[in-house]
Amino acid sequence: MITRYSQILNSPVVTLDEQQNLGIVSDIVLNKTDLTIKAFLIKTMPIIPLYKVISFSDVVEIASNAILVQNDKAISDMKDSIRVKEAIKSRTHGVRQRVYTKSKKFIGIVYDYTIHAETGKIMKFYLKTIFSERIIGTETVNEFVGKRIIIEDDFETISNKNTELETA
Repeated sequence: MITRYSQILNSPVVTLDEQQNLGIVSDIVLNKTDLTIKAFLIKTMPIIPLYKVISFSDVVEIASNAILVQNDKAISDMKDSIRVKEAIKSRTHGVRQRVYTKSKKFIGIVYDYTIHAETGKIMKFYLKTIFSERIIGTETVNEFVGKRIIIEDDFETISNKNTELETA
């Protein structure tokens, strides 16, 4: 199943063992090297937010209306996951990243992306500029550096003012 970042955001995280709600997804942290999901940032209390982490490897299923984990042992404190904490500090979320070609031409800002739910692999990025919207495949990505995504100069895009997002 292919899902979108925007669909996962604010989804509940539910345990299969006890049908317990652990919180809601507040963001997704990506692996820069292979463009996969590293972890989900979870908000556990709606009044005074406490943020915890669930590694992608602990996810049983990304359903259309929830993230499913086996039990409450899947959730951990941010201080326990140094790599995820570093990725959060470097803002490796995928959205709000600025996209440039290798020759430094600005292409747009990522506002959404599609994810293969079983593998956690990012499939496509959805970009906006003031005048257009574009879809780029992750195969065009060369580097993910800080808040920038660098792509090939000869990238193929689909450009349309009313671009529809893909869902399966």
